[in-house]
Amino acid sequence: MPRPKSLKPSYCLHKSSGLAFVRLDGKTPRYVGKHGTQASRDEYDRVIGEWIASGRQTAAVPSPAGGPGLPSGKRSVAQLVHAFWKHAQTYYLDREGKPGPEADNYRQALRWLRKLYGETPAEEFGPLALKAIRATVIKPHAVPLNRVRVDAATGKRRKEVVEVERPGWSRTYSNRQMSRIKQVFKWGVENELVPAAVHQALMAVSGLRKGKTEARETKAVRPAPQEDVDKVLPLLPPPVRGMVDLEAITGMRPGEVRIMRGCDIETRAEGLWVYRPAHHKTEHHGDDHVREIFLGPKAIEVVRKHLKTNPLAHLFDPADADAWQREQRANAPRGDRTTPVYPCELRRREQERHRVRTKGSRRTFRDHYTKDSYNRAVRRACDKAELSAWWTPNRLRHAAATRIRATHGLEGSQVVLGHKHAKITEVYAESNRALAAKIAAEVG
Repeated sequence: MPRPKSLKPSYCLHKSSGLAFVRLDGKTPRYVGKHGTQASRDEYDRVIGEWIASGRQTAAVPSPAGGPGLPSGKRSVAQLVHAFWKHAQTYYLDREGKPGPEADNYRQALRWLRKLYGETPAEEFGPLALKAIRATVIKPHAVPLNRVRVDAATGKRRKEVVEVERPGWSRTYSNRQMSRIKQVFKWGVENELVPAAVHQALMAVSGLRKGKTEARETKAVRPAPQEDVDKVLPLLPPPVRGMVDLEAITGMRPGEVRIMRGCDIETRAEGLWVYRPAHHKTEHHGDDHVREIFLGPKAIEVVRKHLKTNPLAHLFDPADADAWQREQRANAPRGDRTTPVYPCELRRREQERHRVRTKGSRRTFRDHYTKDSYNRAVRRACDKAELSAWWTPNRLRHAAATRIRATHGLEGSQVVLGHKHAKITEVYAESNRALAAKIAAEVG
């Protein structure tokens, strides 16, 4: 039986010159660099990506990218990326003055832009090249990771690079990253690094549409099931349990509950407390975006359990969770243990319980939970509860929004969540299907 013909042209070797080439039309060779080098393989991927993006028509594929010897006055894409990255590190900063999440998003987009088109003249980068990048990133790709291996014979540790298969970018994430690449060229036009026609041409590339692409679709964030939350709550350390309870009651963001301090809470005579986070998601929009979270009797009861003497201290401290876990292990019944506990171990644990942790201690903690540590704590409890699927802290906000919308309408959910527009609230608060079913039954 004959072997089926490959739909992808092969990466070939020209023996006399040692160069790598590819035949897109089956006849004319297209040289991509020295055979076996990473640069030639990247150029091969770029050429194939453009060929596929153009409908496998060789006439639509532009000429080979320029190498180190670019004509004078022409700036390469790599040089443009380098200039923009210096700007991004000083512009996209977080509240601590360090490069924030948006800078990391640009890092992921610029990595592929420089890898596939680094040596291309910036003024020759066009819509077809942008579509070629998009066609590459939405497919699964191998990512090199550093791993530490322990030799079973010698016991020595050695580092090695392992390639891990990663899924391609989702449709929505790919659209956002392509917009960031367009923003890079817009910044280049603003600073007279590339002609304005380059950015105008890139703007003609529309985003991927649902059901019209091979890119994977992400699932919508749903409210956390209340029965799953009830199973996990008893297994959480007290600080994490307090954050989960507050989120479920008030619908505040996970980032807002993690940085909660006593000095940020105002007590009022009418029995309500007001929490104003030191930092919040929309503070960069100006003074008209003031975030105030009103705490009712249930929320106040939770907050009182975690208030510290120092008003500047965070309410939910990871060190408190560590002390609780140590106490749980020390007081565990003997029948539940799988290994014996000797008197010396009991004495050491008793000393550890009363020891004051200093800066030079073996393990130190942050003064508050981070996004990752909060998610890990909830995930571990979900595993202990043997749930079929994890739920994340952000889904508690969705559950609170849906509950408030069912009782106080969309406007009530909007003001509690702190959204400026009701359209944003609709993403968090699901419609009341039970009410719709009841009306349909009455109306007929």
